[in-house]
Amino acid sequence: MPHDEEARQHLLALGGQVRSWWSGFRRFLIVGALAFGLAAALALSIERRYAAPICERYAAEHGLVYNGLQYPVIGKSSSTTSPSGRCILLNAAGRRDTLSLTALEPNPIVALLVSFALQIEFTIPASFVLVALLWVGVRKLAGTERAS
Repeated sequence: MPHDEEARQHLLALGGQVRSWWSGFRRFLIVGALAFGLAAALALSIERRYAAPICERYAAEHGLVYNGLQYPVIGKSSSTTSPSGRCILLNAAGRRDTLSLTALEPNPIVALLVSFALQIEFTIPASFVLVALLWVGVRKLAGTERAS
């Protein structure tokens, strides 16, 4: 019988470890999903409220049609990469051309902030850290309120 009790205790400990691992993994997935959503919402908001109107205005002034925004790409060795977003423009013949948002924005600080906001490779990890810190802060705050 003592052997059965040891096996039972071992199984209970193993079950606790699995629950702990699953709980941590679940938190990681939740924080990751929230971070992804936050980064995507930021990029779409910047595109809709800032980039698209600037690109549309430029296109209208130059007889072009604004056809969307090319998001910046970091770390690729392609000739199409840009540290800032690019307006995709079409001329009357349908020829596609792009123009950097930094060329349209006279304020270099605003251009830099817009570039960062559109760089998903930057905003997702930054959002992950921010959401994780908020998660920990809220959990600690909730834990101190329960204790009092």
